[in-house]
Amino acid sequence: MRPAWPLIALLVAPAASAAKAASRYPAVRVYHVNHKQELPFQLYDAKGLPQSSQMRKLEKLLRCHHTGKRHGMHWRLMQLIYRVARHFPSQRLEIVAGYRHPRVATQKGVSTSYHTKGRAVDIRVPGVSNDALRDYLRTFKKVGVGYYPNSTHVHLDVREDRSAYWVDHSGPGEPADYESPEPAPHATR
Repeated sequence: MRPAWPLIALLVAPAASAAKAASRYPAVRVYHVNHKQELPFQLYDAKGLPQSSQMRKLEKLLRCHHTGKRHGMHWRLMQLIYRVARHFPSQRLEIVAGYRHPRVATQKGVSTSYHTKGRAVDIRVPGVSNDALRDYLRTFKKVGVGYYPNSTHVHLDVREDRSAYWVDHSGPGEPADYESPEPAPHATR
């Protein structure tokens, strides 16, 4: 009679692999405030490789909340969303806006927005001040960080060349009121 352990090992291995991924790369909670949908998002598998199925789910969650249209989101933006959610572990990351259809962006007066290219999100973390969130986002390289002290979110986008930072003192629905802050410490990297 052959021992049953090889069969048992085959049945246990996938579970052990999933447990390893969950401990090393735990799922985070991402919630879209306009769609009123939450996604348990586990970007990486046990080997540390991005899971395309998870990326597709996040792209669906980040669809334009004005039109329902979907767009491919930049892979690096998805990685940063995951990193931000991991940095504030007991909270959920809330998305205020992800992809924005070009027609909507034009109506808002920002037709060149990174939102229209799948490279930007407006986010917040309940229980975490926008100041603390802004400061953490500014530690990333090659990103744009928009701070809105009279609003409920912080803007994050991914860029190819260097970082950018701005402050907009306008409130929701008001015309932009930009301040010219000092450049981010890593703006030339």
